[in-house]
Amino acid sequence: MHVRTDPFFETFSALPDPRKDINKKHLMFDMLFITLCAVISGVKSWEQIEEFAIDREDWLRKYIELPHGIPSHDAIRYLFLFLDAKAFNKAFAEWVEKIRPTLDENHIAIDGKTSRRSGSKSSSLKPLHSVSAWATDVSLVLGQVHVNEKSNEITAIPELLEMLELNGCLVSIDAMGCQKDIAAKIIDKEGDYVLALKANQKNLHEEVKDFFDDAIENNFRDTKIYKFQETEKDHGRLETRQYYVTSDIADLFEVKNWSGIKSIAMVLATRKINGQTSQEKRYYISSISEGYGRIQRGIRGHWGIENSLHWVLDVCFDEDQCRKRIKNSAAKISTVRKIAVNMLKTEISYKASIVGKILKAGRNTAYLEKVLGI
Repeated sequence: MHVRTDPFFETFSALPDPRKDINKKHLMFDMLFITLCAVISGVKSWEQIEEFAIDREDWLRKYIELPHGIPSHDAIRYLFLFLDAKAFNKAFAEWVEKIRPTLDENHIAIDGKTSRRSGSKSSSLKPLHSVSAWATDVSLVLGQVHVNEKSNEITAIPELLEMLELNGCLVSIDAMGCQKDIAAKIIDKEGDYVLALKANQKNLHEEVKDFFDDAIENNFRDTKIYKFQETEKDHGRLETRQYYVTSDIADLFEVKNWSGIKSIAMVLATRKINGQTSQEKRYYISSISEGYGRIQRGIRGHWGIENSLHWVLDVCFDEDQCRKRIKNSAAKISTVRKIAVNMLKTEISYKASIVGKILKAGRNTAYLEKVLGI
């Protein structure tokens, strides 16, 4: 067996083993490694993970010990049932920091996703909801926190922020995360924010809406405003987005309660589809004051987490169809999938889609080694 010095081994081999001594026939890291390799290769069930390992036992022994041979699917499943989800997520965030490129500026989009079939009505277990942090500039999942339902995002986001290095980063969150404590947390960690603003912050939302309505009516005569427009055309859809950003907010009463706030923004989105035109106004608050550039990138780039992470998890890994549910084993497998996403996206020698890379890793152990970085 090779001496392991890669970041994945260094981080996850230190996880606390939840099993009793009598149940430790197989090494914990061996089973974690087998599961990761199988997931990267497109495997989707416990039984298939065992079959994957049996077929590749000789190759696996190059990197893990396997003192008692290949663990059964029940042994692997048992480990994931009792692994501490918080400790696993913390290790995941620590691993990402080791492999994350150093950038002068980084945009982090935070958003939630529900694995719809991971719940069970018969046992009153709700579907797993995960809140993830996505580095849009480098296409990496930086960390995640699991909650029982979407409404718990408000408590999960501060926990997720605590795991992350935010110095110099721009954090974007949808309206669920537009909370005073969350804004203060980002500022305390020396980051900046762009937070979507809706009716859940009723007074602030109405004040910002009225501000822009009055400014537009007066043609911005008494307001210093940054304006920017972009147009996007795709598959018969034409969308024009007009950005309006101002730091002229001294007279607004509600903003005084928000840590670090320096500007407000409005996006007027006009969409034409099949001859039908619709308009929508969206509002934001931000700790950025210097023009529209970073704010526009934060607003527009935020939806990259939907297209580049959530879509990949559902289409490439069938996460929405995952039925692993006992003791929230779904939470730990969700973390393994995000490790796999990071590894597949950072492997650039093979120019292919994520699906193409998964297929190649499943049939070619030399390429799987490249994805794993070993």
